[in-house]
Amino acid sequence: MTPNKMHFIGLTGGVGSGKSVCLRYLSDKYNAAVLSTDDLARKLSDAGEPVNEKIHERFRDYDVFLPDGNMDRPAMAKLIMNDRDLRTALDDIIHPAVIEKIMGLRDILEADGREFFFVESAILIESGFFRNVDESWLVYAPVEIRRARLKETRGYSDQRIDAMLKAQLSYDDYLKYCSEVIKNGGSVEEMQESVDRAIEHLRRSK
Repeated sequence: MTPNKMHFIGLTGGVGSGKSVCLRYLSDKYNAAVLSTDDLARKLSDAGEPVNEKIHERFRDYDVFLPDGNMDRPAMAKLIMNDRDLRTALDDIIHPAVIEKIMGLRDILEADGREFFFVESAILIESGFFRNVDESWLVYAPVEIRRARLKETRGYSDQRIDAMLKAQLSYDDYLKYCSEVIKNGGSVEEMQESVDRAIEHLRRSK
């Protein structure tokens, strides 16, 4: 018997929009596997992993490693912040490994009978990974709410928030690629209702 096709969905949105909260709700309520590309990239670049070895080889002339061999992430972030070539070099090492891992996991989850697989990525569109998923969803919250969240939960300064917002896509740009908008600017219950509506619409379109 051929298993039903799993829905493979990319979840994206601006910094502070609450993507991780949506992931937790999807995982708790539905037969859904969820994954954060940031978390996966961290695991794949740990000391002892092939990705880590490639990073060491490419960045051996820079002080961006800890004594245990792991990448010094704040140092690396500072290094590549204003150097596009170095940022591209790091992305070219990490992104293919992340994609390969996700696509392999997708096949396993589908064979296992999962109904949904949600992959969260802040750069789902910019990285081109949106081409690999069935459809993309946007988690949206107004800028002023995102600012307040980033100050409260992460302690970011206005200057840092300004730089992060400037580097990300606009709402209209996201809408060119995303078929659903999860509204996450109000209460938790409102966000959950928005997710539920999107799930129901997805199931009806199957």
